[in-house]
This record gives sequence, C-alpha cells and structure tokens, in this order.
Amino acid sequence: MTKFVPVKTFFDRIEADIARSSLESRGIQVREQSGDAGGYMPHLAFSQGITLLVDESDLEQAQDLLVPSKQ
Repeated sequence: MTKFVPVKTFFDRIEADIARSSLESRGIQVREQSGDAGGYMPHLAFSQGITLLVDESDLEQAQDLLVPSKQ
C-alpha cells in the first residue's frame, strides 16, 4: 500500500507546479494537498499553502531535489 507523506509546502501555485513537474519528470508520483478549492480560490492558498506529498519510499530523493542542501 502506498503511503504519501509531505515533502514541502509552497505558498505560490506556480512554484508548487514547477516542483511537481520536476518530481514527476523523475518518475516520482506526486499528490497535492491545498486549501485553495482545487485552484478555484487561489487566495486561500496563502493561509495554508500547497503541500506536495510523495510516496514514503521516494521521500529522500524528493527532498534532495526540492530542498537545497546547506553547505
């Protein structure tokens, strides 16, 4: 059974879509959780953001792609 876990939250729809495309282009299945009524009420996204969820087994790879490393 697939268990989806949060990888990153965005407060801009365009940034979330770019991140989603980046993950999907690498074969990572992505789900989205947002409070903007599926994009029909984008002003609501600012309050909760848009959280991208990935399969638990892909979490480390997704974090490497989306979260900049501190060097």
